[in-house]
Amino acid sequence: MGSQHFSVDRDELKRAETGVRDAVDELDQIAPFDVGAKDGRGLLGYVNNNASSAGDDDLEMVLRKFGQAWEWGVKYLVEDGLETADALAETNENYRAADEQAGGFFDRLDHITTGDPTKTYEQAQKDGPTAGYYERSAVAAETGDYSWHQTMHEELTSW
Repeated sequence: MGSQHFSVDRDELKRAETGVRDAVDELDQIAPFDVGAKDGRGLLGYVNNNASSAGDDDLEMVLRKFGQAWEWGVKYLVEDGLETADALAETNENYRAADEQAGGFFDRLDHITTGDPTKTYEQAQKDGPTAGYYERSAVAAETGDYSWHQTMHEELTSW
């Protein structure tokens, strides 16, 4: 069966949000929001104003029926579309924040396991990279500098 890994492509979330907003904007072109698409008005007026241009009485009648039938449908499409786009934007932001937080966690973990234990993470960030604890420990052991190990022991046990 194999292992399935979960991942989210934040660029795809953004494209989906943009696509939904673009679709809602298209509805705005048909039934402008300021005319009342959000209130279930606008499409019927648009169709009534333009149906006679169809050039056929039967087609004109069908278009008017369509406009009447979908008058409220446009309202719900607009509402649902905007809610969906907002939810996609919020989801994208939540994943961005989680990625940022996880990145900070792994930076701190790296500092704990390989950094200078005498410095806080914030101080190490400010001072820049220094030789790690294990490197300094190896040098102290090679040179016989056991006072360094004693100092490190005192520093670590004082936390």
